[in-house]
Formats: sequence, C-alpha cells, structure tokens
Amino acid sequence: MIRNYSPADSERINELFNTIDTGYEVEKAEEIEKSAGKFILYEEDGVKGAAYAG
Repeated sequence: MIRNYSPADSERINELFNTIDTGYEVEKAEEIEKSAGKFILYEEDGVKGAAYAG
C-alpha cells in the first residue's frame, strides 16, 4: 500500500534510512517532512520504502 507519511512514522523511516547505503547522506524523516512537497511510504508488513519530492 502506498500512503502519505505521518509524523508517527518517523522512527521507522529513520531506521529504514539507516539500513540503506545510498552513497550519500540521507536526511532524517522529520527534516524531509518540513521541506518536501510530497512524502509517501510503501508499506507491506512494515514500511519497505519511501519517496519524496520538493
């Protein structure tokens, strides 16, 4: 299921970001929420992915 980010998701999203080696530093979910125009999550048995656009 794809859904909008909620502040209650921040801990799970930050944990997800910490497990991904993107080659660059990823912001914390709270900072993304402040600056992103859209912040969505992919959830299936827990949060599996996230995307955002400015």
